[in-house]
Amino acid sequence: MKKKVLVVDPSLYSRMILRDLLACNGYSVCEASSGAQAIETFKKVLPDVLMVDANVKDMDGAQAIENIRRDHPGVVAIICASAGQRSVVSQAFSAGATAFCAKPYREKSIKATLRSLNRQPVFC
Repeated sequence: MKKKVLVVDPSLYSRMILRDLLACNGYSVCEASSGAQAIETFKKVLPDVLMVDANVKDMDGAQAIENIRRDHPGVVAIICASAGQRSVVSQAFSAGATAFCAKPYREKSIKATLRSLNRQPVFC
């Protein structure tokens, strides 16, 4: 059975990149563009992995992770951010993020992160 990944990013372009990359590597992908949409989508889909941009609409990535993990503490959460967003990344780890993935996305980095989610923390 394919693992499900919820990609949360306000950028349609970024979601498309991740969706295509994840789908080509055997993952089932669903998407959300805001924190509120991510929370609702998560409840419906119950994905195995949550990939959240640091700057989602209506809340930051750390808040989205915290809200989702409150009801689903076992979900694997990856915070995605560009250089210079260390404070949000740090907050995301405090909120329960399991891994960090740098933007812009690179296929090799995403694959490495997903393969090694059992080890914590993971940086790509």
